[in-house]
Amino acid sequence: MRKTIVASMLALAAFAAGSEAKAAGWGLHSGDTLNAGDNMLYGEVGWPSLDLGFQHGMSPKVDLGFRFSLLYGYEYTPWTHVGLGMRVPIRIGAVKRDKWSFLFHIDPGIKFASFSGGNGYCTGRGCAGWGWGGGWGGFGYRGGLQFGLWVPLGLEFGIHVTREAHIQFGMEIPLYINFTNGVFGSIPILFGPGFEYTIDQHMAVGINTKFGPSITAWEGASFAAFGFITQVYFAYRL
Repeated sequence: MRKTIVASMLALAAFAAGSEAKAAGWGLHSGDTLNAGDNMLYGEVGWPSLDLGFQHGMSPKVDLGFRFSLLYGYEYTPWTHVGLGMRVPIRIGAVKRDKWSFLFHIDPGIKFASFSGGNGYCTGRGCAGWGWGGGWGGFGYRGGLQFGLWVPLGLEFGIHVTREAHIQFGMEIPLYINFTNGVFGSIPILFGPGFEYTIDQHMAVGINTKFGPSITAWEGASFAAFGFITQVYFAYRL
């Protein structure tokens, strides 16, 4: 009888522990949103930016926060301009399972894409229509502030290989509409994998990569260049 009671208690404890582990699913790029009431601090560094952010779980499937970006990869291309961005990431979990998760996000905000001149986004035919400037290929950006709306959209699908290891596949469309020193739109369309490892219930590390065309369009013309994201990151759940 005593053995039966002990076995039952152990089975109940294992079930409770397992239920807690399942309910604790969270991540930055694992496809999981935060649980209701949880908070997460995180940092990402690499190309095209250094990012610091905070997220708060509003419900088991929705979290929102604030993200600050020091930009140096101009519109996700290999060319460099220094800028700043601020946005409010809203992540919505469509599916949250033991083996896989899926979310989409929208991050409305503002961006200073560039503060000054330089030879950035250029080809032999021009530099997004900004005129002669002696840059690479004979054309160049002639300078001036670039400021506008920044509305990144994205999808993330996470496969939970184990409780700690997560493989991620995602799409990112960081839409930007510039209003100063020329009106134009930038539409990078980026796809790629990532990996996240949950060290414990509070800490996670990982790498996020995405690749694709970065398209700039202005009146009567458009231009596409290679765009990419390659960042390592750290996240801490409070």
